Amino acid sequence: MGQTMRMTIAGAVALGLVLSGCQTVQHQTASGRPEITVARPAADVKSAWAGYLVNRGYTITKDTDLQVVGEIVPNNAMAHMFFGSRYDGVPKARLTATYLSIGGGTRMVVDPAIVTNPGSAFERVTPLNNHPDTAGIQQTMNDLKEALDRGRKPGDAVADAIAKSDVRRAASQPTQAAQAAGSSQQQAQ
Repeated sequence: MGQTMRMTIAGAVALGLVLSGCQTVQHQTASGRPEITVARPAADVKSAWAGYLVNRGYTITKDTDLQVVGEIVPNNAMAHMFFGSRYDGVPKARLTATYLSIGGGTRMVVDPAIVTNPGSAFERVTPLNNHPDTAGIQQTMNDLKEALDRGRKPGDAVADAIAKSDVRRAASQPTQAAQAAGSSQQQAQ
């Protein structure tokens, strides 16, 4: 296969990957972003969210009365390729949660982003509010809300949300394995 043909195939694959990432999620919330309102004090909601982030490998980089920011290095080669830079080739996924006390409860709105050159003077933030992965963030927030609304302590709410997330992840893996097996069978024919 010639060099031109390989470059054409590589370009088509890259274009396909980029276009497949163009699907968006429209959140049916007041902010249009992942959000919940919980009938609990902000301290409880913040504690549950921060606990979830830490248990999932995030580092808490900011904690104020109104915000908690968690960051993690994404396990995604495409993120590194598109969002890395010569200054710092390792981007970070960032979740910024903002807390608003309303009546007897707390509204939490999360802004997901990918950050190029994190923590530097050259930091560039790319919002991912409508990225397909935000549906999972919303589901996790809903799980935390459900547990907190049932009166669970923040640490117990985190355990509940992680257990539900793990069940969903395990349930989706057989489907992915079956799809891979199906494509292998098609290739063998």
